[in-house]
Amino acid sequence: MPSTDQRQRDRREQIVSAARGLFTVRGYAAASMADIIEASGLATGTFYRYFDSKEAVWLAVCHEALSGWTDELAAEPGDNGQAFIDRLLDTASDVAHSQLTTQMWGAAVDSPALQEMLSARHEQLRRRLAQAISRAGTPTANDIARAEIVICALAGLRERVAVGIAVDLAGIRATLLELLGGRAPQSSPN
Repeated sequence: MPSTDQRQRDRREQIVSAARGLFTVRGYAAASMADIIEASGLATGTFYRYFDSKEAVWLAVCHEALSGWTDELAAEPGDNGQAFIDRLLDTASDVAHSQLTTQMWGAAVDSPALQEMLSARHEQLRRRLAQAISRAGTPTANDIARAEIVICALAGLRERVAVGIAVDLAGIRATLLELLGGRAPQSSPN
């Protein structure tokens, strides 16, 4: 039989998982506390032992999503950053993840706690990406600028994926890899 601590972790995860599903499908604004409680399958009193507000659940969902993503990205870039770019593109092109993270960035406008969380993750990603770009070991200002451009490109990709706009992932990948290598994308022959 699981320990009390394990049951508590399991119930908390049950709530976060149910909320993540609702937020992804309906959006944060449209999902009510009653919806989250119902989807979790827990009694109202049990639910409130873990979260006192919808925002608290939302922050837990955001933290989990961002932590999982940045943990994946912490692996060595390998192959001049190609594996790293592939992981970034895989994540940015995942519809559910893109829908959730697009909502996070929008909600951050009114949530200092979410702003802080996203800012920390952004800095972690920029630093990690600049390291993948750097050929000298220590990222230069140019490496950091390239990393920021890649992050902005990925944000745009994520938004398009979130709303169902078709994108050329192979073309985006090739261009990002050229950017990593410091070469401008070659123009196509006419």
